[in-house]
Amino acid sequence: MYRYGVAANVIRRMNRWQPALKPRIFHNIHTGNRKLINVTKNLTQSYRDISSLVIKGNMIVRYDEFINNPLYTSRTLALTTFSTNESGILYLQNRLQLGKFNMDKLHRQLLFCPPKDKIEASLDGVKQYLNLSEAQLRKMVLSVPPIIGCNFDSNIKQKLDRLQDCMKLSNEELRKIVMLQPSIIAMSFDNNIKPKLVTMKEFLAFSDDEIKKMVVRHPAILSLNFANNIKPTLDAVQDHLNLSNEEVRKMLIHKPQIISYDFDGNIKPTLDALQDLLKLSKEELQSLVLNFPSIIGLNFNYNTKPKFEWLQLTFNLDRDEMLELVQKQGTLLGVNLEKTLIPNVAFWKECLSDRTDTEAMIEIIRLPREWTISHERLLRRAALFDQHNIPRLCLWGRSSYTDEKVDIWINKWVEQNCEGG
Repeated sequence: MYRYGVAANVIRRMNRWQPALKPRIFHNIHTGNRKLINVTKNLTQSYRDISSLVIKGNMIVRYDEFINNPLYTSRTLALTTFSTNESGILYLQNRLQLGKFNMDKLHRQLLFCPPKDKIEASLDGVKQYLNLSEAQLRKMVLSVPPIIGCNFDSNIKQKLDRLQDCMKLSNEELRKIVMLQPSIIAMSFDNNIKPKLVTMKEFLAFSDDEIKKMVVRHPAILSLNFANNIKPTLDAVQDHLNLSNEEVRKMLIHKPQIISYDFDGNIKPTLDALQDLLKLSKEELQSLVLNFPSIIGLNFNYNTKPKFEWLQLTFNLDRDEMLELVQKQGTLLGVNLEKTLIPNVAFWKECLSDRTDTEAMIEIIRLPREWTISHERLLRRAALFDQHNIPRLCLWGRSSYTDEKVDIWINKWVEQNCEGG
């Protein structure tokens, strides 16, 4: 059985994930000494038919663009005649409960499947080291299939140990990073991860702790190319909003996901639409983004715009009042409108039913943070107050308390009212 894929990707995978096989795999289609054969037969032909075409070596390359442009390899297909271990495939399929769709996906991404014992050792090592469930392990394998062929002790564990030591991560932080960005397992620590961390730290004078917080919150940072992805995006944002290095640094600490956004395709259209909707000056736009950097990542048409329209209609706000509200409580824009904001405002209006609608809305808009907690949590708090015969209106201004703080407040209220009674 053979597997095929884009040659450039195959080469890249072999360089990153299967270094031990490099001497046995044709990995330089431009200067390698393997014989190139233009395979015109159907790629579904049998393994023996394919291997019979190989005069020297164990790699076949089918090429079209290569003939006219040796530097263009994205359409070049590479095939390896390394046999796939059928028992390994069966073990992988049964252990991870993979259906046809996922098995086909693995076939497209793997050069070949190792024997069962190697797969089992790798998966057991990763599962135990990161304290994963079988479902989490399955998700990781589907994200990074070559993990099944990596030696756990000499490859995966050493890499994760060095990452944990370099960033001073707790076991839970390391686990979170790998779960959110499993491709880290396939990266070289010395050639990829460590240089990127050093460059990021030097670029905007981040402290070790700040870099750690950013990576834990958004591990995809480690998979991005600094020169081609990170720096161009940050430079464009800085120029567009006229930000200082310190302002960019603080913005990234608060919202590291900005690094992953495409400026021309995502950030600029969002900022332009926001500026147009609220008729913002450049200074006002800058202030809004610095106050709530997450607004950059919100979908304008399905998130930001409907919220502004609802705020304006519900509270009868003019442009300046709405801008002041968002500057005061920017997290409003990150809360679900249908599931949180609308039902929470209705809840508080009911609690303030002894007042006129105008008076109630004036009071509600005074503390916008009270609408931003989840509606389910708000109802649980209300039920707790009901249980102790505490008026729900007493929850106003306290709904965002921690559970411990709520319990302390309730106990004091009960004691005082019992003494009074």
